[in-house]
Amino acid sequence: MKKKIKKIIKQVPPGYYQNLNIFQILWHNGKYQAVKNLIAGRKVSKVLDLGCNDGTMMAKIVSLLPEVKSAMGIDLSSSAIEFARKKYPRYKFEVGDILKLRFSEKFDLIICLETIEHVDDPEKLISEIKRLLSSDGIAIVEMDSGNWLFKTVWYFWRKMGGRVWNGAHLWHTNKEGLLHLLRESELKIEKIVSFNLGMGVALKLKLDKDE
Repeated sequence: MKKKIKKIIKQVPPGYYQNLNIFQILWHNGKYQAVKNLIAGRKVSKVLDLGCNDGTMMAKIVSLLPEVKSAMGIDLSSSAIEFARKKYPRYKFEVGDILKLRFSEKFDLIICLETIEHVDDPEKLISEIKRLLSSDGIAIVEMDSGNWLFKTVWYFWRKMGGRVWNGAHLWHTNKEGLLHLLRESELKIEKIVSFNLGMGVALKLKLDKDE
């Protein structure tokens, strides 16, 4: 499995999200708007991005939060992290396995965008989010919904312009599978936002204080 993950990482060039075509721009703008909806009105001081790649989306989201004092992105790709450090020097970026983080610092906003489907142990990732989330913080987990429209678009996308993502999904699930996983965890689903004609789904989570 480690060899497969390393292969996937090497497929995606550093700075990939800086050179998107019109279809990718539309997709990621839908994702951005969904996250913007979920964090509206929040006062956030510390941000953690799990699976940040080159830092592009984290930087956009942090720009919405004027009270942020620190932001950190973690990714397994050393080339993506090197790019992020140069592109966004005001933020902290570290190479690391998001399933085995070696710190216990708490964050009041954790984002995990289009990442959970690329890990081989989604339960462990949710456990790490829970461990690092402050008592009053929120987490945003986002992925494709796995509906018939997404599957159709994804198939043709991988055959044409998106070959770098061939074999990249390690957890083959859909919206219902994600909801089931979260309901079995100690994270409470506060809000669900669908976007891009239902092909994407983003969830706002908090610690379940009744557990």
